[in-house]
Amino acid sequence: MIKKVLKISTAVARLNALVEMDPDGMKAVCEARTLVSANMAGHKDLPVLEAKHEGETIHLMGPLGLINYLFGMDHDAGMGPIAGIFEIACSRCGLLGGEGETVGDNCGACGGELELGDLVEFVVTPEGREAIARENQD
Repeated sequence: MIKKVLKISTAVARLNALVEMDPDGMKAVCEARTLVSANMAGHKDLPVLEAKHEGETIHLMGPLGLINYLFGMDHDAGMGPIAGIFEIACSRCGLLGGEGETVGDNCGACGGELELGDLVEFVVTPEGREAIARENQD
């Protein structure tokens, strides 16, 4: 059924249902990036990654950025209302990273590089919770 209104909390629940159904597939979807124009990258409400490729600046957009664009962005925080939570794991030994460790850090056990691991879940960000609170006041 086509929804007239989709609430942030409903979107998160539906995304998490897909993670439960196919965690590897949803991780692959979330990691996908598409080349977009500088014109699109200049849109103030569209989260776009700027990167260097062969010495040139390129602009990439992922599906979560598009979803957050639909709900709106908090410009002060630079965040949309929905975030993906991923494990951080060592590329060499597979050990999960600890609190405060991030992609590119070295593994404390073997020295290998930490990389993005499994997609755990989607969550409502603090900015999203504020938006939901405002929705409930209206």
